[in-house]
Amino acid sequence: MRQTKTHQLLQSNAPVLLGTIAMALLTQLCYWLQPGALPVALLYVFLVVIVSLRGNLVASVWVSLLAVVSLDNFFTAAPFRLSPIREARDAVTLVGFLTTALVIHRLVLRMRQSLREVEAAHQQLRLVIDTVPTLLSSARPDGQVEFVNQRWRDFGGLSVEEVKGWRWVDVLHPDDQGRFVSDYRAALASGVPLESEARVRRADGDYRWVLLRAVPLRDQHGTIVQWYGAADDIEERKRAEERARQADRERLVLTDTIPALVWSTLPDGSSDFNNQRWLDYTGSRPIGPRLGATSTLFTRRTTNVAPLNGGPPSPPASRWRMRPACVEPTGSIAGSCTAPCRYGMKVEGF
Repeated sequence: MRQTKTHQLLQSNAPVLLGTIAMALLTQLCYWLQPGALPVALLYVFLVVIVSLRGNLVASVWVSLLAVVSLDNFFTAAPFRLSPIREARDAVTLVGFLTTALVIHRLVLRMRQSLREVEAAHQQLRLVIDTVPTLLSSARPDGQVEFVNQRWRDFGGLSVEEVKGWRWVDVLHPDDQGRFVSDYRAALASGVPLESEARVRRADGDYRWVLLRAVPLRDQHGTIVQWYGAADDIEERKRAEERARQADRERLVLTDTIPALVWSTLPDGSSDFNNQRWLDYTGSRPIGPRLGATSTLFTRRTTNVAPLNGGPPSPPASRWRMRPACVEPTGSIAGSCTAPCRYGMKVEGF
C-alpha cells in the first residue's frame, strides 16, 4: 500500500521535476550563448508548450513562473532581482506564459477526452461485430482477407493470421473450392455482389454448408475500396431440404405404385402431374419432372357410356375417352394392337 502511494506521488511530481531540470539546462545554455531576450523568450514558450502537452497543469504553471523569473533576472535586467514584476512588460510576459500553459492544457484535455470517446466507440463497434450471430469478414479490393470477427474465428478454430490473404481457401471443402473461388474472382472482376453456397470446415473438423455473401464498398468515384462479407450456417436448412426431397421421392414412388391413373391439374385445367401408370398407359413423356400428359390424349364425354364389360350404361357422369399408348392420334390401331379405347373416371386433384 505504501509503495503504491509512493509510486503515485513520484508519478504526479515527475513532470514538475523534469520541467525544472529542462528549464535550468535551457537557461544555462542561453546564458552562456547570450542570443538575446526575444530568442530566449521563444525558447521558453516552446518549453512551456512541451510541458503542457503532458497534461499536468501544476507542472505547466510552475515552468511558466520559472520562465518569467529566468527571463527577467538573466536576460532583461541586472541579475538576481528578487521581484520579477517591476514593469508592465513583466506582467504581460507572465500573463502570456500562463495563458499559453492554460490553453495548451485545455486543448490536451479535450484531445484526450476525444481520444477516449473514439476508443470507446471503437471498442463498442468491435464488440458488436464480434457478437452479431453471423460470420463477418473484410477484404481488400483484390480479394485478400484482412479481418474476420470473433464468431468466424470460433467457427473455424483459426486466428486472423491463419485466414489472412487467400489462406482462407483451405477451410473450404475440396469439392467446393474450385467453384467458389471462381465465383469469388468473377465477383471481384465485375464488382457485383456475391452470393454462393459452400461447405466450410468447422473447428471440430466437420464440414457444414454455409451461405457466403460479399458486397463491395465504393468511394465517391465508384472505385471499390473494400469488400465486406457475411456467412451464415445453413446446414440445418440443407438437411431439411434433403428430407423434403426424400419425402417427395417417397410420395412419387407411392403414387407410381397405385393401380390407377393418377394426375393433378392447375386451376386453368393444364396438367402438372401424372403418375407413372398414366405415362405408361398413354405412352407420354413428362415435360419436366412428371409434367404434362397432353390434352390430345383424351376427349370429354357427358353422355351415357357403356362400360367395357358390356353391363348396363352408367348414368351421365364426367368421363374421359382416353387413347392408349398403342393407338395413333388418328384413332387407327398401331401395328397389330387391337386394344379398344378405354374410359377413365376423372380424379379430382391429387
